[in-house]
Amino acid sequence: MTDHKNEMLMSTILIVDDIPENLRLISLILKEHGYNIRVLRSGKRVMSSVLFSLPDLILLDIMMPEIDGYEVCRQLKSDEKTSKIPVIFISALDDMVDKVKAFSVGGVDYISKPFQAEEVLVRVQTHLSISNLQKMVTARNEKLQHEIAEHRKTSAALQEREEAYRNLLEKKLKDTEEKFRLSFMTALDAYFWTNLEEDRIIEINPAFENLFGVTRDEVIGKMFLDLDIFYDPDKPKKFLSELKSKDFVKDIELKGKRKDEQTITVLFSASKLLINNQTFILGTIKDITSHRMLEAENKKLTDQFYQVQKMEAIGTLAGGIAHDFNNILVPIICYTEIMADEIPEDSPLHSSLDEIYSAAIRAKSLVSQILTFARQEKGEVNLIQIQHIVKEALKLIRSTVPTTIEIRHDISSDCGVIKANPTQIHQIVMNLTTNAYHAMEETGGTMKISLNEVALNGEDAGSLNVGQGIYACLTVSDTGTGIPEDLKEKIFDPFFTTKEQGKGTGIGLSVVHGIVKNYGGAIRVDSEIGKGTSFNVYLPVVESYLKKDDDLQVKKAIQGGTERILFVDDEAVVGTLYKSMLERLGYKVTSYTSSIKALEIFRTSPDEFDMVITDMTMPAMSGDKLAVELVKIRPDIPVVLCTGFSTTISEAKALSMGISGFLMKPVGISDFDKKIRAVFEKQETLGSRGCRCSI
Repeated sequence: MTDHKNEMLMSTILIVDDIPENLRLISLILKEHGYNIRVLRSGKRVMSSVLFSLPDLILLDIMMPEIDGYEVCRQLKSDEKTSKIPVIFISALDDMVDKVKAFSVGGVDYISKPFQAEEVLVRVQTHLSISNLQKMVTARNEKLQHEIAEHRKTSAALQEREEAYRNLLEKKLKDTEEKFRLSFMTALDAYFWTNLEEDRIIEINPAFENLFGVTRDEVIGKMFLDLDIFYDPDKPKKFLSELKSKDFVKDIELKGKRKDEQTITVLFSASKLLINNQTFILGTIKDITSHRMLEAENKKLTDQFYQVQKMEAIGTLAGGIAHDFNNILVPIICYTEIMADEIPEDSPLHSSLDEIYSAAIRAKSLVSQILTFARQEKGEVNLIQIQHIVKEALKLIRSTVPTTIEIRHDISSDCGVIKANPTQIHQIVMNLTTNAYHAMEETGGTMKISLNEVALNGEDAGSLNVGQGIYACLTVSDTGTGIPEDLKEKIFDPFFTTKEQGKGTGIGLSVVHGIVKNYGGAIRVDSEIGKGTSFNVYLPVVESYLKKDDDLQVKKAIQGGTERILFVDDEAVVGTLYKSMLERLGYKVTSYTSSIKALEIFRTSPDEFDMVITDMTMPAMSGDKLAVELVKIRPDIPVVLCTGFSTTISEAKALSMGISGFLMKPVGISDFDKKIRAVFEKQETLGSRGCRCSI
């Protein structure tokens, strides 16, 4: 996977646009992510440039002088050397007619201007991945076709030789016997020689012995159909009987069986020969096991390619949903904190507000899970008690499972603390319970979920390949159909599934297995056909206590301040809310929805502000770019960056750039105030040491 990713980053992208600013901006975005960039300002020069050195992908503007993007794409697709290069149109034309025309001339995608850097990167990465995988599939297919062609040539040559042998044997058998035997005995394919009437083996060649793992003495004189070398002997029997009315049968695919019970795939052919008024059968058996394995591998690769496409699309969608959902949560969390601060301490409304705040924090946690999935990150690992997470997951699974399935649970409150990521524990529970639900979907049954603390001694720990000690044991069992013994070793393989299309991706149990192994745990599977399956997940306990979690109560200890803050967010509702919220804390806030406007104001009066708080994802200029420009004007200005979702920035990256603080939306009053005070305190500490920081 790493090699594939590095190959993508070394890809060459040709950008064609007659506007220099567009070329510079797109080149900057792609160069920052490791791509090799070539640029052209005229569509007229594209063909000569591409034929001189083929790029991996082309970003093509439509409206250009001399020759437009449509005509350039037509020329590219009409030339065999350039027709396979993916072309993504990037244009200010936004009518459906223009987009349809772009796809009709051979474009693979269409990006409307103005564009987001994240959109360009995702689409470029997606089509480079598709192009690379298509090249792999094409190479596999070409190799397979070449081998099939070679096989056909061999079969055709063999048939010609058999016909030649028949004519030569009829005319002069004695004179050609030695030559025939030499060819027979040295052939790469398995040969056998029988009498048609008695069907007894007269001779076999060494290739026959090697193919089926038998010796010549074990075979000579026996009936061919009594050799037990085919899983379905009726098929060769049928074809051999057809030789009584035909001269030959050719390339019949059969399942062969070696003496060591190994299964092979073979092509069976046989010809009828008349020698001295006696009829004989010359048969060949060609081993095509490797060819069929290559075909199966090729199909598996193709299926995985489509599965990867679907997962990438789901990840992109999840990120967009999480971003919008964060903006919805902002007013819920903030207004709840404001109300809790305004009403009297003894008001009965406090319990209701705590419930609202608790629900909003759970929603925030759900958004965090979605973001973790969208970015395919492992997430932060903490000391947690998983019984709370298991109970939350059971509420969700109960709402999705039909009433024909009874859910029983026994969650011990005394289970110890483990070191894990809550989102991944939630994944384990949801995947295992969903698997159990699918096993009983048609027949109904009982799903049992239990959690308790167990001690694994030397024998038990050894059988699970883990160390001795105390473990949290999560058990999910069902009364479904059970797992066949021959499939137990495959259930944790990526993309392996026995479910019908649409019911499973084949990655759920693989994900569970990976998470558990990463935590130093183990999984034991017990299953019996017709009775059900039980998954036992063992996770090592590292502590026997857990500090009380106060995160789900409305925080009231807020310090506040009097500093002057420049607040920038392109969402007017969010900007208005946070401005009001910060002013309630005593801060003097100036708010803008345009990063460009905010930069102009700051450039005019840089000393009028003590801090800048900016959103990350904004049109025209993103928050990190704004931070760079602000620090150029005034190196000591502290900048706090907020984001709901971004594929280009993380807290570690923001801090490495010199940004003073980083917050993930939605942000409550107390969290905002805590971060602001921490940044100012750090600035005062650095200032007292005579330190000035810049990005």
